[in-house]
Amino acid sequence: MTNSQYKSPAHKLINFFKNSRDNWKATALEYNKKIRSLTEMLRQLRHRRDELKAENKELRRQVKKLDKELQRLANSFQNNSLKKRETIILEQNPAQIHPNSNTHLQAEISLKPANHRYNASVISMDRYLVTRACSSFRAVGKSLKVINNNESL
Repeated sequence: MTNSQYKSPAHKLINFFKNSRDNWKATALEYNKKIRSLTEMLRQLRHRRDELKAENKELRRQVKKLDKELQRLANSFQNNSLKKRETIILEQNPAQIHPNSNTHLQAEISLKPANHRYNASVISMDRYLVTRACSSFRAVGKSLKVINNNESL
């Protein structure tokens, strides 16, 4: 090292280069610490991901099992619903056997499912108007208002 390369005195250059080297070491150590912490975080995240995958797989299996059970119950309910409905109507008033009579309709009107505001016949008519008559829900409400109160809107 010659003085002609640098304009600063040698003792200042030595301190400058020493500080530069020491700062580089400190910076490198900080980066190594950060790399270690990020590596640990990545390991934990991969472990958590594997746990969540296993949990997701188990939940999907349970959903499939419950879907099969629901389908089985729906099929069983569909097969027995007509019999149960007739049994309920006959239990309320056994004299109402003929399905086309007005008395049968009166017995059906009195059926009110638990936790519902409207009778079963109203719910059934709503469902029928929406699915078969292609009416909107708003139109069904207005139609039933006209039918029940015999008043125009």
